[in-house]
Amino acid sequence: MAHQSVDTFNEIFKVVFAKLYDERVNLYSATAEAKFRIGLTEGSASVAVKVRKLFSDAMRKWKDVYSENDAITLNDDNIAYCVKALQPFHLIRSGDVLGVAFELLVNQEMKGDMGQYFRPRQVVDMMVRMMSTKLDESVCDPACGSGGFLIYAMCEVFRFIDKRWDDADDRAEQRKDYAQEQLIGMDNDSRLVRVAKAYMIMENDGRSGIHYADSLDYGAWDRSLKAAIVGRPLKAAEAQGTALVRSRHDADGVDIILTNPPFAGAIKTASTLSQYELATGGGTSFEKSVVRAILFLERCLDMLRPGGRLAIVLPQGLFNNITDQYVRSFVDKRARVLAVIGLHPYTFKPFTLAKPQFYSFKNGVKTSTSRITLSSRRYRSALAKRSLASPNASKTVLLSIATWIRSLRRF
Repeated sequence: MAHQSVDTFNEIFKVVFAKLYDERVNLYSATAEAKFRIGLTEGSASVAVKVRKLFSDAMRKWKDVYSENDAITLNDDNIAYCVKALQPFHLIRSGDVLGVAFELLVNQEMKGDMGQYFRPRQVVDMMVRMMSTKLDESVCDPACGSGGFLIYAMCEVFRFIDKRWDDADDRAEQRKDYAQEQLIGMDNDSRLVRVAKAYMIMENDGRSGIHYADSLDYGAWDRSLKAAIVGRPLKAAEAQGTALVRSRHDADGVDIILTNPPFAGAIKTASTLSQYELATGGGTSFEKSVVRAILFLERCLDMLRPGGRLAIVLPQGLFNNITDQYVRSFVDKRARVLAVIGLHPYTFKPFTLAKPQFYSFKNGVKTSTSRITLSSRRYRSALAKRSLASPNASKTVLLSIATWIRSLRRF
């Protein structure tokens, strides 16, 4: 594709989207024949016609992923090359294939513009397990990226549904209701929104809860998104302005937020900064710029209902630096710290050099702070006892930590 000037990620993802449609619609039985394939003697032009038709059909079926004017712009030879590479695989049955594909397709320069990088799935699994998501709890990720947190939370609830309901129709109905009503994701990168929606399609299917929006600016949210967050219908007047809602009810907000916001970059827009107490830097006037991580922390706490739970990955310095005491004081007023876990320094390399930590908070709890700390040194020691050559080694350690924390915390 080096000889064709196209957005490589977007164009390949369109081909993947066509394949997902073929698997979902045409592979209805073990003997059904896929249309997304290339015959031994079939020419590129014939293959391209089939794939473009599949993409058009997919856009009509899933109207909220692409607009009607979108089309595959790869030439016939490149389409045929993609089909040849993808046809041996059944993507819907291949686990976390979209997340892995995204890691390979989006290069480091594209990720670095806004501090975008994608957390290891072992970390995602640990955080989701620690939150212990329930069937009647809403889950939100305001920086959802490819949707990993939402998918893992959904799968955990699906496992509960499978154990609770014996009837297959009842299980399907419960799965559908949960996916469509309890999952909310936001991202201001339209490419990632498409990935997350396609990911949801693979999992049957909460794509209606994925929104293309700047989660840091309430003023840019439409009424439907604000209503989804507060958990009740809103009149037009209630949703206007730069607050979540004009008159907030006691139960407004989501139950759980799982997120790993971008570390890099700062927000300089005055209308956005005016929505944040932390944008004053602990003083009386607004700063000219504030790093995203600080704003995401306040935004997440504001979106939670009283007693709601937050699991967030932030740079270690935010809670260690002397100059950030105002951030710690703000959190101490708003929430109780449930857990602080130091992640390995290499967790997000090479995409960021910041030392990450995972924090868990409970919103609006006035009792004394309860804090459980697992130092990065202790974490590395635990990892050293297992062979890092094994792909499941770090997962085993992280899940052990999650089990330990869950046995100690009291929600």
